[in-house]
Amino acid sequence: MNAEIHNDRAKLLMHRIVARRLKTEPELVDQARQVLERWARERPYLASDSWMTAWAEILQLPPETVRSEIVRRTERATWLRNTSPFGVVPGLFPQDYAWRSRIWRIAKRGCERSRSRL
Repeated sequence: MNAEIHNDRAKLLMHRIVARRLKTEPELVDQARQVLERWARERPYLASDSWMTAWAEILQLPPETVRSEIVRRTERATWLRNTSPFGVVPGLFPQDYAWRSRIWRIAKRGCERSRSRL
């Protein structure tokens, strides 16, 4: 199996966790917006990149809409998850290796199941 496919699926799983938490913690959108603003200040050359613009637009939407946008199964959504500000929101995800390994294993299992159905 392709590691890139596993990574994309792991990022989707992580964004599903974010979407679930947004139900009760809509302030996570504000925190992601602050991360994006910090990136733009620290690296002004990124401010005009299409992914920065796309994330800025998404993070202006109501939390319910953000929830659906971040878990879409489109090429654009997959591309955006590669640069997600949610990935570095403080305290959102455990930072330990065991947790990240577990997400990776779940993603790998899901890829293998999808492949076996073909």
